[in-house]
Amino acid sequence: MERSLTAVLCLAALVVAACEGKPEGERGAASPGSTASGSMSPRSAEELADAFVQASEVGDTVLFSHLVYWEGVDSLHRDVFWRAVSDDFGRPVDSAWVGDLDPSEKLEYELGGVVYRPSLRPKGRLHLHFGDTAMVYETSYLVGVDNGRWLVTLVSPVEPTQRPDKN
Repeated sequence: MERSLTAVLCLAALVVAACEGKPEGERGAASPGSTASGSMSPRSAEELADAFVQASEVGDTVLFSHLVYWEGVDSLHRDVFWRAVSDDFGRPVDSAWVGDLDPSEKLEYELGGVVYRPSLRPKGRLHLHFGDTAMVYETSYLVGVDNGRWLVTLVSPVEPTQRPDKN
């Protein structure tokens, strides 16, 4: 379980890194706009899943950028995220849903002496099941709620004062 969390968090980190160079306005929560579900700021887990599917199937990076909580995410993690989602662009999504978190799952990791945790308190996990003739697989992202908006949450470094004492 810890291994899968590390993989998800590393993926989130790469996604964040890919956003390097984006305007500062894209670093926080989603901005108002329009999607198939009516808003770039989904108000439910179902709306987030629908918007994520729409963005994935057409490779809509603008929509993706509005579905992620960017605050505090470093360039490495932005790159990881963007690489991960771009690998799935155009693939048919068979199903998408937000499920519960595994209570035993560790939601932080250390990389290069830096501790990373989700930037937004996770409320669940967005699961995407992809299927095509070549390969069937599933990927997932942590999700949280910011001011009533459901967003994918990536990771950000934890300040040394926020870390548990290692001694």
